[in-house]
Amino acid sequence: MDAFPLLLGASLVLLLTVLVGIVPAWTAARTPAGAGGSETDHQRPSGLAGALGRLWHSPSAVVGVRMALEPGRGRTAVPVRSTIFGATLSVAALTASLVFATSLHYLLVTPRLSGYMWDVFVDVGGRQEQAATALRADPKVAGLTRGGFANLRIGGDSLMALTLGGSGPVRPVIIEGSAPAADDEIALGASTMRAAQVTIGQTVDVVADEAEGSPKPVRMRVVGTVVVPPNPFAASRLGDGAAITFPGLLRLDPPAAGQVGSWPLLIRFAPGVDRDTGLAAVAKDLKGIPDPFIVPAERPASITSLTRIANVPLALSGLLALLAVGTLVHTLVSATRRRRRDLAILKTLGFVRGQVRGTLAWQATTLATVALLVGLPTGVAAGRWGWRMFAGQLGVLPDPVVPLLAVLIAVPTALFLVNVVAALPGRIAARTQPGLVLRSE
Repeated sequence: MDAFPLLLGASLVLLLTVLVGIVPAWTAARTPAGAGGSETDHQRPSGLAGALGRLWHSPSAVVGVRMALEPGRGRTAVPVRSTIFGATLSVAALTASLVFATSLHYLLVTPRLSGYMWDVFVDVGGRQEQAATALRADPKVAGLTRGGFANLRIGGDSLMALTLGGSGPVRPVIIEGSAPAADDEIALGASTMRAAQVTIGQTVDVVADEAEGSPKPVRMRVVGTVVVPPNPFAASRLGDGAAITFPGLLRLDPPAAGQVGSWPLLIRFAPGVDRDTGLAAVAKDLKGIPDPFIVPAERPASITSLTRIANVPLALSGLLALLAVGTLVHTLVSATRRRRRDLAILKTLGFVRGQVRGTLAWQATTLATVALLVGLPTGVAAGRWGWRMFAGQLGVLPDPVVPLLAVLIAVPTALFLVNVVAALPGRIAARTQPGLVLRSE
């Protein structure tokens, strides 16, 4: 248990509670004696409630909408604004959690977001052409690209650079900017860019670590932010690394031109071919080559570790949903208790029990509708922003996913749920005895 964030969070809760209470406390202190107001004080009616009331001819609908949007005064006052704010905040937080959870799941099942544009890495020594010919003839292979990793140094930091040569389906995964196309262009990982204190458009001095002698730094222009997957031969982290073109590598290390024939092959499977079938096909194609080095694209350790917290956003979503329901129940029960006199007058004017229950149902439906209309788009925007921030720190391609089906299902589900929640307060309100209530008033 990390005590620091818990103590910090508790301190912030206390501080925010005091800050929130300053305004009403100051207002109450300035209120003259005897000016507390009563139920009969003039209250400006809700324009929205008036407009909706003119559209509907149902008395239950008109009264329910007004009860949801007009707080009342004195003993009949209900915290309408805080309820709407709390419900909207709960819907927004719930939606943001779902967007984050869906984006996290998409990251775990999509290797491309971690920089893997290939399915298997193959090193066959000096028999590249033989291996390439056999693989191109296999229908389970969509294509291959010559490529590999080179050791570079920028400033005092050593890093692995992805280098691709020739045509093929494999291309660098670019977060921002563009992929390097010339021999004086380079794309850097997000962490590497922060460590070098450069941005897109600036230049850096790059040195080839494996070059013979004392290589001179080469000035290269940063054209983009790239996601470089971990090198199969060495440990590396997402966010670190770079991408350069094959001519760029030759500019840094001219003797590397003699090693082109022994470069590894980055292979992509044909659509619909699963991992086990593809690996079996590649092994069969390379059976005539002694000791081929075959490494499937594995999720990086930093991504694999996220599977342990993949259900946390969903659990948070459930908690937020319970908080939203609890807020609504509290509001309906409070409204039923504080507005007993209003409900008694309605029954005196002719409201039957079904109309009273309908009034509470319309009140709950109105609160939920306002919360959904504001909370859903706000939550989607907040979830996308939060995921982009998280993915940027992680060093992966920030590709937020909005669960449109879940969002669309949430609307009728929420409206159904609030009506179920409103059933009990509505039943209690329908049993109001006008004579007893009005006599006590």
